[in-house]
Amino acid sequence: MQKIKAINQVLMMTFAFFQILSCTTEESKMSFSVVVENQSSEPLNISLFYDDFGVKTLFVEQLLNPLETYNCSYSKEIFTGFHGCLNSNSRGIDSISIVFSNSKGYICVDNSADQALCLLKGPSLFGGAEAFQSLGDNNYKITITQDDFENAFELP
Repeated sequence: MQKIKAINQVLMMTFAFFQILSCTTEESKMSFSVVVENQSSEPLNISLFYDDFGVKTLFVEQLLNPLETYNCSYSKEIFTGFHGCLNSNSRGIDSISIVFSNSKGYICVDNSADQALCLLKGPSLFGGAEAFQSLGDNNYKITITQDDFENAFELP
């Protein structure tokens, strides 16, 4: 009987040891918000796309009149700009188009060397917070200005 008790204790200790080793800690997720504000005098369409196994797929399209905003919120371990707006582990937003009523605008594509038509020439809209105005508490904003309207590109 003593032997059986000892074997049970050893088995329980071994089981507990392996349970502790097999535990994984999930990174804590935080809530983020990305806002696009139209401060120009013209309405614009903002479209967010993702790559669905080689097919460019529309995620959302929204008309923003002057002074209106588009907001996307998501939970992730780190801020990923617009990339997190799809809130999927396997895919994320990888291109954005902003088109004004005169058909001029901007196209930004993640991981593309050619950013000639992008709103920003420097920091990425799909990565860290550098491209965004911080509003505090993990809230970030991009403002589309009258200058952005006046300097918009002829789009293909």
